[in-house]
Amino acid sequence: MEFFLIIKKINNTLSEEEKIVFDKWYSESEKHRAYFKNVKENKNSEKYLFDKEKNWTAIKGKAKISKKTTWKYYAAAASIALLFSISYLFNPINKKVNTSEIITDTGYSNKAILTLEDGEEILLSKDHKIENALFKSEDKSIAYKKNNTKRD
Repeated sequence: MEFFLIIKKINNTLSEEEKIVFDKWYSESEKHRAYFKNVKENKNSEKYLFDKEKNWTAIKGKAKISKKTTWKYYAAAASIALLFSISYLFNPINKKVNTSEIITDTGYSNKAILTLEDGEEILLSKDHKIENALFKSEDKSIAYKKNNTKRD
């Protein structure tokens, strides 16, 4: 037997089907009749009264406490997510390194290059003749001139 049927019987709000179920239950046993009598007598006692205002205040107090602790969990979760995001962004493993091969094309193909001490580069070829204070080129050779100054 469901308790709400007993309450509906006390309040005289049973439907026809519910009344049949209740009458059958009530007539089955003396214990059922005693239980119904006990509920009917204690229906309005203080033991069963529900103080809405008092209970609502208690619930509101508990709800405030849970809200205070809830934001702490959200703050901790956000902090952890932020740390993971920052470490992901600055992690060198995730960064792609664009490597490119540096090719220096001098445009000289297979010809020899003479680099002077001042950094000047001279392309040597058989058609090109050079004469400098220190050397001269003729045909396929370079001849160095003797320095007439003496060094101490």
